[in-house]
Amino acid sequence: MKTVYACVFSLALSCGALVAQPISDQPIEARATGIARQMVRTSQLNEAQYLKVRRMTIDMLTAEQEAKAMYAAEPAALAKRIGELQIAYEANLATVLNSQQLLAYKQAQTNTIAVNGR
Repeated sequence: MKTVYACVFSLALSCGALVAQPISDQPIEARATGIARQMVRTSQLNEAQYLKVRRMTIDMLTAEQEAKAMYAAEPAALAKRIGELQIAYEANLATVLNSQQLLAYKQAQTNTIAVNGR
């Protein structure tokens, strides 16, 4: 029984360490996986959609990281580029998700913005 408690405790500690890590410090693939998993929960993606969304998210996050490096001294250009990337990402999502899933994605995004204040 002590072994079970020890395993549960160590699992809780490791999960807590992952949650405590700032999002920007996580590797792109881990962030993309988290985003895609969240979309599975909110938009009911199937396996094929999950894989496509994860790949598109990796591509978008990589492009965002490159833009941040390229436009570090130009905040207006950076904001414009990130906006373009977000528009392209959402257009790509529209090719993968059905209308109900896309609506659920938009609602989840709106709820996240309302909660986080961004």
